[in-house]
Amino acid sequence: MRRQGIKWWICFFKDLKDNYEYDEFNPLHVECLKFCFTHLIQAELDRIATNWNLHSICSQKMHRYQMESQI
Repeated sequence: MRRQGIKWWICFFKDLKDNYEYDEFNPLHVECLKFCFTHLIQAELDRIATNWNLHSICSQKMHRYQMESQI
């Protein structure tokens, strides 16, 4: 999952913290980040969930193939 974009967000917030641009103990910083990024991150997670739900699983394909060949 991280390869699909979430790793970018993890690095982004880590860089903010490492560069002292974000203080996780400052309630104002926390609320500002929530306000600014919640919708963007949720959209990314929704995209990942959609892609995940659309991919096929090889074992299911094989199982279907085996069932069809037995008929």
